[in-house]
Amino acid sequence: MIMTVHSVAQDANAVENNYSYFGAFAGYGYIMNATSLQVLRGSADCGAFSDGKASGMLAGLSYDYTLFPKFLQISGRLFFASRPADLTTQTSAYQVFDPIENKYASLVQEFFFQSSLKYLVFDLGAKVFPLEEWPLYVRLSVDAGNPMFGNSVNQYESIIQPESALFPDGTRRRIMFSGEVTGASTSLGANGAIGADFEFQPRWFISPEVSYRHGIGSIVRDAEWKMNIIQARIGVLYELGHPVEKPIKVDTVIPPPPPPPLPPPVTVHSVSSQTLEVQETFVTQTYPLLPYIFFDSARTELSDKYKQNVDDNFNEQSLPRETLTTYYSSLNIIGKRLSRNKDTITIIGATDGRELPSFAQRTKLARERAESVADYFRSAWNIPKERLKIQTRDIPSIPSNDKYVEGIEENRRVELSSKNEQTLSPVIHAKFLEFAPLITQQTLETSVKHSNPASSWNATLTLGTATLGKVFGDGSPPAQLTIPVDASVLTSAADASSNNEMIRGVVQVTFSDGTISEAATQFPLKRSKNQIEVSRLSLIVFDFNRSDISAQNRDMMSIFVNKSVSEKSKVTIVGSTDRLGEKQHNQELSQARAESARELLKQLQPKLNIESAKGIGSSSLQYDNDLPEGRYYCRTVSIEITTPIQLTPSE
Repeated sequence: MIMTVHSVAQDANAVENNYSYFGAFAGYGYIMNATSLQVLRGSADCGAFSDGKASGMLAGLSYDYTLFPKFLQISGRLFFASRPADLTTQTSAYQVFDPIENKYASLVQEFFFQSSLKYLVFDLGAKVFPLEEWPLYVRLSVDAGNPMFGNSVNQYESIIQPESALFPDGTRRRIMFSGEVTGASTSLGANGAIGADFEFQPRWFISPEVSYRHGIGSIVRDAEWKMNIIQARIGVLYELGHPVEKPIKVDTVIPPPPPPPLPPPVTVHSVSSQTLEVQETFVTQTYPLLPYIFFDSARTELSDKYKQNVDDNFNEQSLPRETLTTYYSSLNIIGKRLSRNKDTITIIGATDGRELPSFAQRTKLARERAESVADYFRSAWNIPKERLKIQTRDIPSIPSNDKYVEGIEENRRVELSSKNEQTLSPVIHAKFLEFAPLITQQTLETSVKHSNPASSWNATLTLGTATLGKVFGDGSPPAQLTIPVDASVLTSAADASSNNEMIRGVVQVTFSDGTISEAATQFPLKRSKNQIEVSRLSLIVFDFNRSDISAQNRDMMSIFVNKSVSEKSKVTIVGSTDRLGEKQHNQELSQARAESARELLKQLQPKLNIESAKGIGSSSLQYDNDLPEGRYYCRTVSIEITTPIQLTPSE
């Protein structure tokens, strides 16, 4: 078959004129502020701010006029530029009395200067194209800008040391000044840039550019302050005034394309003596509820993490088997239970004892926090007001140590209590399947036959949509190809897959001529049943630096042991702490917690086979210790009971 198409030739008589470009652009600026700006303008007592870095943006219009085609253009730009500044400095010029250390100590203060200057900038320069074959250019220019679109500043001061020092308003951070940058004036700069104008459509160009701006003079009248900026921008240009050549139609004969080559043969199949295997274990896990709801300093709004979109179909058994996810659903868990059992719950609001100046203010704050929790129970679960008993405390009855910032943070909370133990009882996921991989690699046998050599290959194992493992290399794949498997991915995929779902192995080969071929095999995922049943419990609300077991934990352990223990059971106990405190002290505290649990278990079941009771201190933090709830859930004793499964004769 012969194909005829029309192609375009250019008129040889076309005249090359001077021409111009109109464009728009936007970009990013990395701002290097060089300044000796005094903390208190006109006074050197509090020192001066050091240099600071910030990020800004720019956007505007450009016009380029050609003086010498393909060599020199006059270039002008008018644009908006956001040029913020974040400046800091520290001083220690004064002495204050520290009641904690009972002596005078240096008052270390940190000052923050955060400004936002928004300029209208005019930039005039020249673009030189040194290489005729490439659209690269060098641009030199000067600019002048006025902060007519915005001129604002917030200046703060905060106390770093000692921890006991406060400003007269009872805070450790306060605003010094908010308003305009004094003396802000015209900003001048010299610019050097490297860029390129790439044509992507007739008359249309995309123009990336990187530049450096050196500030000339100070941007304020009464102090030294320069802004040097590294800028990256991207623009679009439209060409004006260039002659357009008329197309000349020419008939061109194009031969038909050759037929596509047949895919090269690649074969693959599984040759492992044992296929991938996971072991299924019946697990019962108890997730105790931490009866504390935490608040930010001086705030009464309930955090969004405690709020969930729920309805009458909410079921705590449908929650993910994760400790903190269960905790963040605790208000809905308790609300659902209150809607069923008609119980009364006590909601106790507390403060850290210092976040507001007066006792009356803090009492009001504590009550409003308790009211926020009560309002959630009323709005989300229709719990009547008379069943929600509100109390307040200046600090919790068992406060965390306010020697630590984290301890102060933990005391800003609402505590929940109920005479009905079922209202705050743990969430129990009973006899669910937990998967553990026993074999974590698979071998495939490959065979490649092709007239051209192989340049590269890759091999992948998948189960459903999950990628279990992937390997790759140059040349041809080995005849015996072993693929390591990600154990965590295999565990999750096995939990989500059906019993008869197949694992798929795919080998793809790329040849030197650019052709790609692949082959696949599949095999079942082997599942075996563990003959041991596992029960787990983590005790919570070990308060700060405490190892004694609360009445709530005693009740949980009693119920847990009675349901989980037989004469053939084996028990392991692990105590842990959060990150606060000395390492050796945490080790001793975690061991004391483990021993307390061991003694109570022996009281409940004197013949119980306890294989170990050890403390690990803060060596393995399972939860985020930047969060109050994460620290509380690390103050725990984890108890694991393994019991042989009793098989029937038919099994």
